[in-house]
Amino acid sequence: MLRVGLRLHTLLNLPCAITTVASTARALTTTSCCPNYGARNNTRESLPVDSWSKTSPHRSISRKTMASTSPTPPSKAPTEPAFSLQKLPSNSLETTDIVMIYVTVPDKDVGRTIAHALVSEKLCACTNILPGIESIYFWDGKVITDEELLLLIKTKASLLPEVTRRVKEMHPYDECEVVAVPVFGGSGSYLKWVRDSTKEEQGGGR
Repeated sequence: MLRVGLRLHTLLNLPCAITTVASTARALTTTSCCPNYGARNNTRESLPVDSWSKTSPHRSISRKTMASTSPTPPSKAPTEPAFSLQKLPSNSLETTDIVMIYVTVPDKDVGRTIAHALVSEKLCACTNILPGIESIYFWDGKVITDEELLLLIKTKASLLPEVTRRVKEMHPYDECEVVAVPVFGGSGSYLKWVRDSTKEEQGGGR
């Protein structure tokens, strides 16, 4: 009977013990373990948003701060021009013995007459007739605009004097254009064909 009475007394006092333990734990949490908890919490809530962001360990870095701390980008090197004009060394290219002669004519009939004569006399290997040339030039004290054709005459440089003479004989202009430019290279077989298709110079050489 005595043991039964002790167990019953323990069970009846258990709720009071639990309540006492819970109250003690709450008091320790709010006072002993963190005595400034309430003050810090109230201070945090009473500060303005900007002040709180400055005191918070997780505040965002301002743009000004980021700009001052970010590494300076490397300066760009000056850009080079798309192209530059350079004088070619005199010995960089070797001219061939072939030339291209430019001759303008007033119409196709004149162009064909000159072209056929030069090719048949073996003064050139080929003559191209290019239509649709608009020429603007100064003549007799005035600026003149004419529709012309352009002859491209391929021959040996040694034949240039004869070609010039024959063009002037057949050309209707008082002062016709005969301009030769050297050929610096091209298809070797084509240049050989130009030589083989033209007559020999005086003295027997080609």
